[in-house]
Amino acid sequence: MAFVKPVSLKTNTAMKKGFFLLFFLIGITSVIAQDNVSIKLSNLPAQTKAGERFTVIAEISCPTPMSQRVWATVKFPEGWQIIAKKVPPRLVGLTNARFVYTISVGKYATAGEREVSVMVFKNGLESFVEHFTTKVSPIYSISVTNVNPPAFIKEGETLRSSFLVHNAGNVQENLRLETSQGFIEGYERPIVIEPNRSTKITVVQVIPKIGGESWLATADLKLVPSDSARKPIYHVVSIPVFSTKTKPIDPYHRFPIEAGAWYNIVSRQGSYTSLAQYDIRGKGFIDPTNKHRLEFIIHGPDQIDLPILGAYDQYSVSYTYDTTNIQLGDYSLMFSKIMEQSRFGRGVKIERENNGKMYSAFYQRPRFISDIKETLGGSYAFRSRSGFKTSFNYMSKNMLFNGRSIWSHHIGVGGALKTKQLTMEHEVAANSSNGKLDVGLYSMVNYAWKRVFLTNLFLYAGKNYFGFFNNGWQFVNNVTFQVTPKLTVGLFNNYSRISPSFDLLNINTSPFTKSSLGIISYSINKNWKAILNAGFQAREDRQQVKKFNYRENLARLMVFLTTKNMQLWATGELSNTQNLLVPPDLSIPSYSYRGILQNEFYLTSQFSLGLNGEFYRTNKFSSDNIQRDYLYYGGLIRYRVKNLLDFNLNYRNNYAPDELIVRRDFFSLQAKLDLGNHRFTAMGMQTYIPGYSEQNNFILSLQYRYLFNIAVAKVKNLGSIKGQITGASNVKKEGVLVQIGSQKYLTDTDGKFVINNLKPDRYAVSLFRSSMTMNDIPAHQGILEVEVKADSTHSLEIPFIKAGMIAGKVNYEKGNNPGLAGDKIEKPTVLVKLFNGEDSHLTLANENGEFTFKEIKPGDWKLQATLMMGEGKFSISQPQRDVTVVAEQAKEVTFVVRPVSRTIRFIDRSIQTGSK
Repeated sequence: MAFVKPVSLKTNTAMKKGFFLLFFLIGITSVIAQDNVSIKLSNLPAQTKAGERFTVIAEISCPTPMSQRVWATVKFPEGWQIIAKKVPPRLVGLTNARFVYTISVGKYATAGEREVSVMVFKNGLESFVEHFTTKVSPIYSISVTNVNPPAFIKEGETLRSSFLVHNAGNVQENLRLETSQGFIEGYERPIVIEPNRSTKITVVQVIPKIGGESWLATADLKLVPSDSARKPIYHVVSIPVFSTKTKPIDPYHRFPIEAGAWYNIVSRQGSYTSLAQYDIRGKGFIDPTNKHRLEFIIHGPDQIDLPILGAYDQYSVSYTYDTTNIQLGDYSLMFSKIMEQSRFGRGVKIERENNGKMYSAFYQRPRFISDIKETLGGSYAFRSRSGFKTSFNYMSKNMLFNGRSIWSHHIGVGGALKTKQLTMEHEVAANSSNGKLDVGLYSMVNYAWKRVFLTNLFLYAGKNYFGFFNNGWQFVNNVTFQVTPKLTVGLFNNYSRISPSFDLLNINTSPFTKSSLGIISYSINKNWKAILNAGFQAREDRQQVKKFNYRENLARLMVFLTTKNMQLWATGELSNTQNLLVPPDLSIPSYSYRGILQNEFYLTSQFSLGLNGEFYRTNKFSSDNIQRDYLYYGGLIRYRVKNLLDFNLNYRNNYAPDELIVRRDFFSLQAKLDLGNHRFTAMGMQTYIPGYSEQNNFILSLQYRYLFNIAVAKVKNLGSIKGQITGASNVKKEGVLVQIGSQKYLTDTDGKFVINNLKPDRYAVSLFRSSMTMNDIPAHQGILEVEVKADSTHSLEIPFIKAGMIAGKVNYEKGNNPGLAGDKIEKPTVLVKLFNGEDSHLTLANENGEFTFKEIKPGDWKLQATLMMGEGKFSISQPQRDVTVVAEQAKEVTFVVRPVSRTIRFIDRSIQTGSK
C-alpha cells in the first residue's frame, strides 16, 4: 500500500468546457487473471440540490482474483467535491470490491442535467467506464439591497436610489425592471444576471412639491421574472422629505371664496338670448380648530326656463358642526330609493348622527317639476353592532292629481348591510293618496363569493303609489363566474317598465326594456380583451310618437386594446330584428348589421386625439320596415398643461334614435385656464333634449372667477424655535446658515438663532455645508428634526464636533493554486458596512478595491466586509474589524480577499477535505 501526499484541485482544458477532472490515484496493485472486469453503480440520485450531499456505491467484480495494477478516476462538474471515500484495505486476490463515494454538490451548481462518471484504468489504459446522470433542481433567489439611502431629502430635489440586485440562486435570471416612481436609469430592456452575480440599479425621481412641511417619499424597484408563474420581487424604501418652502405665517385663519361673473348665450330653435350672471361661492372651515364648516352658493339671476342647460339661479348655504348638518335654500333631496330618490328644490334640511343613531327632517318646494308643490318629512335610523342599518321614513307631499291639489302620505321601513362579500339594501313603503292605498318595494343585493358574483335588483311601484316611481316595475339579475383569471362567463337579465318622475335637470324618457344576454369575457393579455354577448332584447319608446319599437336576437363581439400610447374599442353586431312600428302583416324580421370603431391616441403626455365611426344597417327605426343605412362619426381633442390649461373638444354628427332617450351633445367644448387666483372657463355645447327640440339647442358660457381668502379669526397657537450651535473652541459657530423650509438664518457670534411664528408641526432643520469649516459636523448625523408646539418656544442645541475618516483598501490575492485566482478571473464585489449602535453607512469598493467613509463621528465603530458575489470561491480574511475614528485623522483599513483552496488527504483508505 502506497501513501499519497495531499494534492490540491487543479484545472485543465476540461474546466473551460464546464467540467472539472479530478484524479484520485488509488495506489492499488492487484493481480487480475482475466480481463473480464465489470462495475455496477447503485444508490444513484435522480435529483439533487445545490449544496447537498449524496453517496454513490461502486461495486467492481471479476470472475477470478484480480492480478494487475489498477487506477480509479472520478469525473464530475466544476465546483463539486468528494468529501469522503471508503475503499477495501486490500484488493489482491479479491473477486469483488466495494467503493463508497460521498459527493458534495457545488453551492452554485447550475440547474439542469449533470453527468458523473467513474472510470477504471489497468496499466495506464482505460478498461471501462460507468456514467450516471442526476438533475440539479433550480433555486430561485434574488436579494435586493438599498445602497447608501440618504437620511432625508428636500422637496424639488432629485432622489437617486441605488439598489444592488444579487442572484443568489443557480439559474440565470431574466428580469424586467419597473418602478412606480420616476424612472430606471440606463435600462430600457430586461436585464440578465448570471448565478452568484450582482448588478447595480439606480432609480431616479424628482421629489414633488406638495405644500406640506414633511412627509415620506418612497423609492421602489420591481423585478418581474420572465417566467409568469413566479411572483415579482418588490423592494421599497421610505425617505423623509422636508419642505424647501415654509409658507409665510398668517396670524389669521381665512375662509376661501370664489367670486366671478358668467356671460351666457343661449340659442333655442333659432332664437338667441344673452344673459349675465353673478357667481359667489365659498367652502371651508370658519374657525382655526376646523370644527365649524360652511359652504354657500350665490348664483343668479334665473333668466331661462330650461334648467338642463345650467343657466338657472341657486342660493344655498350648508353648515356642519361635528355630526350635525343644516342646509338652507336650494339643495338636492335624496331621501330614499323608492320615496324620493333625487329632487332639487328650495327649503331646509337638518341631519344629525349620534352614537350610531341618525335623525333627519326636511321641508322643500321642488323647483323643476310642475306636479309637486311642496314636500316635508323625516327619518330615524340606527345601526346595530353587526353593521345592519334600519331606517324608518315618513314623507308627505302636496301634488297635482288630475288637475287638483292633493296630499300624498308615505311611510316606510328600510334595511341595509355592507360587508366584504355582501352589500344589500331593502325598502318597503306604503302610500295613501286620494283615498287609496298602495305600496312601493325596493331590493338590491350584491354578493361575491370566491369567483362567483351576483347582482339582483327589484323595484315595484303600484298604480296609486306616488313616490319617485309610479305604476311600474324593474327586475335586473346578473350572475358571473370567473372560470380562470382570464376567462369570465355570465348571464344578464333586465326587465324594466319603470316610470320615474325626473326633474327637468335630468330628463330621461325611460323606454320599456326587456333583455336576456349571455356574456363571455376573455383577457387575452394585459393589453387585449374580448367580450362576446348573445341573446334577446326588446325596446319600446314611451313617447306619444314612437321612434323605435323592436325585438331582436343578437350576437355582439367587442374587442378592447389598451396600450401606453392608445386605446381602441371595436364592436361588431349581427341581429335578427323585428320592427314593431309597422303593422303586424309588414313586420317581417330581417338582419341588422352594426360596426363601431373608437380610438384615442396619446400623442404626448399632454395631447391626445380620438376618432370614432359607426355604420348601422337596420330596419328597426323605419316606418315601412325597409332597411336603411346610418353613418355616425366624430372625434375628440384633449390638451392639458399640468394645472395651467385643460382643453377638451368633442364632436359627433348624430346618434341612433334609441340612444336619444337622454340629453346628448353633438358638439361640446370646455377650456379652463388657471392663473392662480384668476380662473377663466369657456364652455359651449350643441345639445339634444328629449321632448323639447332636435339639434337646435346651443349654449355658450364664458366664466371668470377670482379666488381670495377673507380673515375670519386670529390664530393664537403659533410657536418658535430658539437654537444655538455649541462645541469646542476650534469649532466655527458664527455665520453658519440654518434653514427651515425657505427661511434662512445666519447664526450670530455665539452661534445663536431664533425663528418665530411657526405653526405647530414637525420641521427639519438644515445646515448648509458650505457655511461650515471643513471637518466640522453635527454630533448627531441623522435628521435634525424638531416639533413645534402651540404657544411655546422649542429650545434646540446643535453640538458640533471635529470629524474623522476611514480610507480603506481591498487586496485581492492570487492564492496557491494556479489558475484559480489573480488577474485571470473576475474579482468579487465587496460591500463594506460601517456601523455602531446609532448610525450605519454602506459603500461598495471600486474597481481598484478602494473605499472611503468621510466626515465620520469620532468614536468606536465596527467595519464589516461582505462578498456580494463569488461566495464559496473566495473568502475575506477577518471580515469584521473594530476601528476607532479619531478627529481630523484618516484611519486606514485593509481587507484581504483570497480564493478558496481545497486540499484532499488520503489517510488509511479514507479521505479528508479542507479549505485554505
